[in-house]
Order: sequence, then C-alpha cells, then structure tokens
Amino acid sequence: MWFAEEGSIANLDDIFISLVLGWVALRGIRESKWVTNGLVDIVAMACIGFALFRDGLLPPIFSRIHPGWGTPVLMTALTVGSVVLLSGLVTIEILAEMVSIGTLFAFDVVYFAYGYRKSRLARKEREEALK
Repeated sequence: MWFAEEGSIANLDDIFISLVLGWVALRGIRESKWVTNGLVDIVAMACIGFALFRDGLLPPIFSRIHPGWGTPVLMTALTVGSVVLLSGLVTIEILAEMVSIGTLFAFDVVYFAYGYRKSRLARKEREEALK
C-alpha cells in the first residue's frame, strides 16, 4: 500500500511508484528534467547573445552564423563551454545551490555589453565633435 497508516495523505511520488512505475523509471524521468532544462538554457543564452549583437551591444565577432543550422556560433560555443566546465568541475549539490547562476550570467552579459556599447558611443561622439 502507498500510505503508512490509514487516513494519512500519500505523497504523489509514492502513489506513482506503487501504481505505475518502478523506482528506476521514475528516477530516469526526474533526471531527464535536468538535461532538458540545461539544453533550453543553452539555446536561450545563445539567442539572447545574438539579440544583444543585433542591438549593437556586443562586438561583431558574435555575428557569425552557422551556415547549415542558422545558429550563433561563438555565443553557443561559449555557453556550452561554460555549462560543460561547471557540470564537470562542480558537484550536483553545489550546482543545486547555484540555481540562479544562469540569470546572474545573463545579467553579467548585459552589464558588460552595456559598458561596451556606452564606450563605443562615447568614442563616436568624441570623433564627431573633433571633426
């Protein structure tokens, strides 16, 4: 039975395990969420980086698009590289504590892109003032 004593409320995982699947299949379903979330974050970060380039907030090196797939090459490579390094060097417990690292990384990219754009605009204004 999936409840310890009569009248107690059963956990949804307990019901699911006892009625439908074994613990191995449930564990696989739980772990697949981590993989899909990681893949979605990689794609989203690459798209955000390309949008920042289009707005003039990142250098032109980020504009290279893969001819076959149509994805931003450098931004995707940087994102995948950082995800691989983090997942390879840090334990799952520490990664679980760093839930908002993707958001912080996105804020950092926007922060540095804004600084780059601001310095470039200031340089253009100085050049135009000297003409």
